[in-house]
Amino acid sequence: MGATIKQTVPVGQMGGGSATIQLDNNDGAFTPLNGGTYSDLNVYSYALEIRALVNDSYYEDVFFGFVSDFTLTDDGRNSTVQISAVDPLTLAARSKVEFLNLDPLQYVFRQNLGIRYLLDGYVEPVTGSTIFEQVKAPFLGVDTIVWQVQGIDVQTIEPIIEFVGYDGYTVADLLNSSILPINPAVCFSSWSDFFPAVGAFPDRIVYNVSVYDGSKVPEFYRQDFVFSENPTGTELPFTTLDRGYNMDDVVNSAQITRNDPLQYGGAATETKTYESAESVQRYGGRNVQYSTVAIRWDDTTENFGVLEPGAQQTAERWANMYDTPRFQAKSIVLSAKQVEALADDAASLVWRRYLDSFYGLWNPAQVKYTPTGGSQRTDNVVVSSRTINITPQDATIKIELLPMVDNMNFILDDSQLGKLGGTLDVYDDTDYTYDELFGYDGHPVEGNRLY
Repeated sequence: MGATIKQTVPVGQMGGGSATIQLDNNDGAFTPLNGGTYSDLNVYSYALEIRALVNDSYYEDVFFGFVSDFTLTDDGRNSTVQISAVDPLTLAARSKVEFLNLDPLQYVFRQNLGIRYLLDGYVEPVTGSTIFEQVKAPFLGVDTIVWQVQGIDVQTIEPIIEFVGYDGYTVADLLNSSILPINPAVCFSSWSDFFPAVGAFPDRIVYNVSVYDGSKVPEFYRQDFVFSENPTGTELPFTTLDRGYNMDDVVNSAQITRNDPLQYGGAATETKTYESAESVQRYGGRNVQYSTVAIRWDDTTENFGVLEPGAQQTAERWANMYDTPRFQAKSIVLSAKQVEALADDAASLVWRRYLDSFYGLWNPAQVKYTPTGGSQRTDNVVVSSRTINITPQDATIKIELLPMVDNMNFILDDSQLGKLGGTLDVYDDTDYTYDELFGYDGHPVEGNRLY
């Protein structure tokens, strides 16, 4: 009868997804203990999977999650069933972190690997000691589950994290307060894959989690979207446009404290602070504070010839990246019927990619529109969340947007992300003061961040 899907990707904390689907139950098929087709199912041991059929031939994976609620409405004449579900990462976040045989002076990890081991477990390859237990999720009838963290290249510059003093924490505690705020990074469930048994390999399900460190989207996971009032080529249409300042997102002051009371090597840990002075003078203080970050260093440290960001750099990134309010497209609305009627055939692949939970979140986009009494302009944005409302007749999607300038990294010669100082140029270090850990000129005025 209808469905609603909500998926969000906030900066510096765990993303989440939920879905609710309403079914006609006038035949009593879902009524428990009623003798119907599904009346004896233990619905809480099942998953809810929502797919979109595009062009009568391609299925796109829109949502996958575990059943979290089952509501039956029945007045003796009409009956409906409402089934709700949450994504795998949201379910995992409730689990207590199980540390076994953890020597914090020996086991430190790159951020991406740390998140992977936190979810999928880690066995020390030399001694065979189990350092982390795997986070348990429903097996859904298969023999094996795997948590796979995808996205950033673990060889790129990332903070080194160590897990000290986190006994009793949940996965959500570690992700939201101790790991993701460091760069900051984004993290969300992207999809789940079922693999049937082949030869000696067991049936297994892979729960995929995307982590983009410092908001960089690697080429393999990237899909650029263009939304236009009058779409041509690969552009997609939209109807409703909400423009305004993103004042709620402004951050110009930060306080960062490591969780471990002693700096690696023996020095005392201090709280590191930073504020963007000009922004504070203009808009007042807008502070973020994290008191239990898992970062290894208090300050910059060179490790194997690479500068490793510390607590001070984390504070400066927060205060510099988001210290300016932007006037831009904040949200748009489009519908499946509208795409079918107005989009060109060439936009078919882009539309499919947008519906896919793997590509349809945290990717670059452009919104083209003409303000009243003005000329057409283009806002460069990032798709940060979406709400999909489905009826038997249509599906409408509300897309929430963030400024690209603050949330995407500079990529050399890239048509969308190759901007520094407001111009699309080849990077020239004679024009910009560049610091490997801070970006350029302290923070961008216009143009994407440079790490």
